Amino acid sequence: TGTGRVLAVFADRVARGSGIDNNVDMLKVARHNLAGRGHDHLTVRQGDLNVTPLEPAVADLVTLHQVLHYLEDPYEAILEASRLLMPDGTLLIVDFETHTQDSFREEYNHRRLGFTDEDIRAWGQNAGLSFGQVDSVIADDKSRPNVKIWQLKKLMQSKSLEASA
Repeated sequence: TGTGRVLAVFADRVARGSGIDNNVDMLKVARHNLAGRGHDHLTVRQGDLNVTPLEPAVADLVTLHQVLHYLEDPYEAILEASRLLMPDGTLLIVDFETHTQDSFREEYNHRRLGFTDEDIRAWGQNAGLSFGQVDSVIADDKSRPNVKIWQLKKLMQSKSLEASA
């Protein structure tokens, strides 16, 4: 959830939105930023993005915005996002593309120096998602890495898979 900015961006496009963050201080910031803006349909709560306090198949959109590079195992977050998605739901991942700014590890505590399309494609496929559109945001400042936006879709389960589950 961070500052709640992504929730605010989608506020007029969603009937209900929920943000999860493990940092109590960031939740305070998000609540403050969302308060008094007619966003009563948006909530934020504390939780682990790898094991969210939400039921399966509750979302038609899940976003992972600038978080995967902090994680020990980004695939776990993608797997959890897939669990939350309804069939044909969308996962939007916004993060850095692979870069060589090793200083980001020390300065910003990044565990990973970005991701390739193949990283996201493989994790998505293993989580039951199809790889879709990819957009790039090219950094104006060469000392900053480029950002990518990956769109993945939750695959519809076949009746034979549902029957065997």
